[in-house]
Amino acid sequence: MNNGPLVPDSDLDFDADLVCTLDGLPFTGTAFEESPVLGRSEITYRDGVQEGVARDWYPSGTLKGESEFVQGALHGVVREFRPDGMLAEESRYEYGIRILRRTFAADGSAVTTEKLDEGGDEADLLQRLRRELGWPS
Repeated sequence: MNNGPLVPDSDLDFDADLVCTLDGLPFTGTAFEESPVLGRSEITYRDGVQEGVARDWYPSGTLKGESEFVQGALHGVVREFRPDGMLAEESRYEYGIRILRRTFAADGSAVTTEKLDEGGDEADLLQRLRRELGWPS
């Protein structure tokens, strides 16, 4: 969980290495952006790198989506919701590689399921990253 400040996204900068900074220092905290047309977004950072949960809301306040990040890469569950709050899509990522994607009909029933091709190049890369980095799944 992120314990830093909540600051407007417009207060942040990115340095040449794409590290998020506040007043020239790597930022730890949550950046937000709000628009009456687009809704609200929040992104968490640790030491200038996206870490933790990022969330978006519709202008109505209903959750639009949430994504889990570790060291700047999608790692965990990503969910997208319809304006009525029903789940539209859910994916699971490890090290930025999508390993599972499911879509849902408006009534909540599963429509499609896609899994990572276990014989493909991405599966080989995933196995290597699991061995080398060992992030929790």
